[in-house]
This record gives sequence, C-alpha cells and structure tokens, in this order.
Amino acid sequence: MAYRKSNIPYLNLEKNYLMPTLHKAIRDVKNFLSENRKQQKRVVKIIHGYGSSGKGGVLRLGLRRELREMQEREEIRAFIPGEDLHKKATQYRNLFNDFSAIKSHHEFGKRNRGITIVILNR
Repeated sequence: MAYRKSNIPYLNLEKNYLMPTLHKAIRDVKNFLSENRKQQKRVVKIIHGYGSSGKGGVLRLGLRRELREMQEREEIRAFIPGEDLHKKATQYRNLFNDFSAIKSHHEFGKRNRGITIVILNR
C-alpha cells in the first residue's frame, strides 16, 4: 500500500487507476499515516488525483477536509496542498524551513493539485 519515491514515503490512491471510494480512501490514508508515525516518519505524501476523472476531485476535496479535521484534533501537525508547494506560499514557509525534504522533493514548484503533503506529529 505504501510506496516510496525520493525521500518521502507516499501512498498512491490512483494506482492502476482503481480509484477507491472516499470512505475507503480515508481509511487507507489513516492506516498509512499511522504506519509512518510508528516508523517515526515526519513527512509523507498522498497521491489522490486532481479530479479530471470526476473521482479524483471527490477524493482530493474529501481527503483534505478529513486532514483539516485531523489537524484541528491535533492528530497531524499540518498538511500542504500540492498546489501550494512553491516558494511563494508564505503561509507554509516555516514548514518548508523545518522539513527540508519538502523543498527538495521533485514536486516542489510544480503546483500539482493531485497530491497532498502531510506533516505528522512526533
């Protein structure tokens, strides 16, 4: 379920174009976050698609809503939408500085709406 590219572990919900339901995607993401927290990872990436097929938009919006709620409950430290992975996104400057893996990731600067970076609590 979890895959690795560069130095940030990632979960690809689009794998083989078999888009899960939002309910299953949320469950898979929570399991992925839990596994990585146990391994003391701090930064992970979720590939959910951006919505061209219709389902990616549902996953993108629904997962980010769930991540926002998780952040409010302090289950995660933060999340960064892929379209905000660029140096002009000043609201995330502290996270970019604290986690160099984000700035050095190959997606940085590409403004990819199909991914979300999650910062886990310790």
